[in-house]
Amino acid sequence: MIYKAIFKYPLYRFFCDKGEGLRILVNLNGLDVEANTYKYNFPLGLFGTGGPIQGSYINIVYEQNSTFKEKRFFEVLDWAHQHDFFKSKIMDNLIDTQSRESLNLIPKFDELNLSADQIKELAINRLKLEKLFHEDKEEDIEYNDHFFLSDEELELEDF
Repeated sequence: MIYKAIFKYPLYRFFCDKGEGLRILVNLNGLDVEANTYKYNFPLGLFGTGGPIQGSYINIVYEQNSTFKEKRFFEVLDWAHQHDFFKSKIMDNLIDTQSRESLNLIPKFDELNLSADQIKELAINRLKLEKLFHEDKEEDIEYNDHFFLSDEELELEDF
């Protein structure tokens, strides 16, 4: 049977035959219980303290190897079997964080310390440079000839 529980916080990481795992504390109908989740079926970093799923509902089941003689543990269902609201909350958080970090890399207009006149001047200079570099090929060849003249040729030429 699948249960919906509220994720509270991570307890500790461990290694077992299923690989790397994480034991977490969840609240199931007002009762705090421990649940395991494994790296092979769920991104464990999302369970970090203060992470994007703190306080969210997650789907859990009784762990298959648990018996009533020992303490029973729950297991977090794999990523594919979590409900869509849970996944959309994580995606929203990740997109918001990525967007905020990327936006901070773009300088604000005031930080550039450029006035509107300076921006116009830069645009004019850019156009002048583009015009200079897009002259006809014949003129470019003529200029190149002058740049690569020897000293004797320069004395013979009148500039």
